[in-house]
Amino acid sequence: MSRLEYIRSIFVDRHRVPGLEERVETKQSRTDEPETQLASRSQTEEKIEELPATVREVESEPDAPFFSNWSRWVAIEADRQTQHFRTD
Repeated sequence: MSRLEYIRSIFVDRHRVPGLEERVETKQSRTDEPETQLASRSQTEEKIEELPATVREVESEPDAPFFSNWSRWVAIEADRQTQHFRTD
């Protein structure tokens, strides 16, 4: 290593503290996990908040129509339920 390269390496490395980068990476990885858990919890809370409205909607739906329209009603309900599960 030339003298100039050695001096440059001193200037570059003078601000580095041994082990500091590893400690920062460790702390960052420890904060990533709680952030992921918090995001998951927020999504769960949103679903819980939407639940009463969904229950009210289901309870307020009319009963199945007479037999002549029953098959069409079943198909519409099945399609609606399928779409509801796809959005979750």
